[in-house]
Amino acid sequence: MMQGLTIRTWNRLLVAAVLVLFALNLWLVRTLLNGTSDVQLLERTDTFRNAHAKEPAYQQAQLSTDSKPQLCSSSTHIDRNKAIVLGHRRHTKDFLTIGIPTVKRHQKSYLQETLNSIIENTSVEQRASITVIIFAANFDEELNHRLKVDLDSTYRKHFNSGFMQLIAAPRSFYPSLDNLKQNFGDSKEHVAWRAKQVVDFAFLFSYCQGLSEYYLQLEDDVISSPDFVQYIKNYLDTVKHKKWVTLEFSELGFIGKLIQSSELPRLTQFMLFFYEDQPVDYLQQYYNHLNAQEGTFRHAPSLFQHIGTKSSLTNKEQELMDRFFEDSVRKYKGDNPPAVLFSSMEVFGMYVPQLAYSSKPGYFWGKTPITGDSFLVTFESPAQLSRVIIETGSEKNPEDYLRSGKLEASPVVISQSLDGTPRCADYRSIGIFADGKLDVSNLETKLDFRTKCMQITVTKSQQQWLLIKEIAVWVRK
Repeated sequence: MMQGLTIRTWNRLLVAAVLVLFALNLWLVRTLLNGTSDVQLLERTDTFRNAHAKEPAYQQAQLSTDSKPQLCSSSTHIDRNKAIVLGHRRHTKDFLTIGIPTVKRHQKSYLQETLNSIIENTSVEQRASITVIIFAANFDEELNHRLKVDLDSTYRKHFNSGFMQLIAAPRSFYPSLDNLKQNFGDSKEHVAWRAKQVVDFAFLFSYCQGLSEYYLQLEDDVISSPDFVQYIKNYLDTVKHKKWVTLEFSELGFIGKLIQSSELPRLTQFMLFFYEDQPVDYLQQYYNHLNAQEGTFRHAPSLFQHIGTKSSLTNKEQELMDRFFEDSVRKYKGDNPPAVLFSSMEVFGMYVPQLAYSSKPGYFWGKTPITGDSFLVTFESPAQLSRVIIETGSEKNPEDYLRSGKLEASPVVISQSLDGTPRCADYRSIGIFADGKLDVSNLETKLDFRTKCMQITVTKSQQQWLLIKEIAVWVRK
């Protein structure tokens, strides 16, 4: 008994000690971020000697330093005029800056797919308030020159308009990438690769200070969903009264992370302070915690998808896919007259009922439907239905389909429940789901009224969630 008490006591003391150390570390980092100027930061580090400015890769760089500096020796103040390689800086402050660092991959480049996706999924008006900063982060100047030539020939009008800029960093911005801490059991090559990545991001953050109200981080191997800019604006409006540091528009790594541009100076210093300790996505999460962000602010569905499989790190392949990304346009081109949608099922995340009916990407996702649960479409004006198609489940979530259900139509709303859900009367059955799908046509001959309410009803409980991928409605005109 005494031995058990002793063990519990030691456990409590150990937990208390860890908490004290964490609090001390938190105070130290906050003090450094808030009270340390760039000059002071540099005074506390050894002088960086750029002995091999033209070495083709960081693996070959042999930096002449007597000892490794405690902090990255780079200044957060850079010469932006010298950094810009292609394009020009706008004279007005934009709504959004999109930062994309890029380096040569050994087998395949995805950069143009990324840029084309951004262009295709933004309007001319939106591009007037957005700047895409492409950071050529190769140490080999010849590789950066080839990239400049390729981008200039393909996207010249976008560089001329100020929508795109290509930048590069002086080799002197980087600290030594030798003799770094081998955290997480990574090899020396891997540690040097990810440490360089962190400094790449720090340079990008520093360059992008003051360009816009918000900064969005992407990578050079992602695609975007249609109208992603408007979705970002909508989500910003949703969280405007909440305290947040980072908004997430993808579940993966450092993809689709949005911060206020006013955070960039401190975030730059933070990355330079810990560049060798952790990967950049871990550091970003730590930065959120240090700044008292509670929980994760993640938009659903995701707006960006990772498409790259060939890494810039030699012999590394990664097939990372965002489970919550929806890029496909609607399969069916229904009329879908204006309507308000309701569901009695518990909604997962932001997968609200309207997403199944809207022309924009997205779907409804409800938790564990039971017998009697309903999904209601209430048309703003009664409509003469002609055809209805409903599909449930998806390629990524094939088991989340409606196993047993029916579709009914009603001509009238008779009242509203306490939560605002309309109550409709005189329902008439118009179809039964088979394998999660329903397709009924010639409804103008089956319904002798204009439809005000259209309701999906679950007729048998199921353990799997319900994903309503698409609702397409055609009306007689």
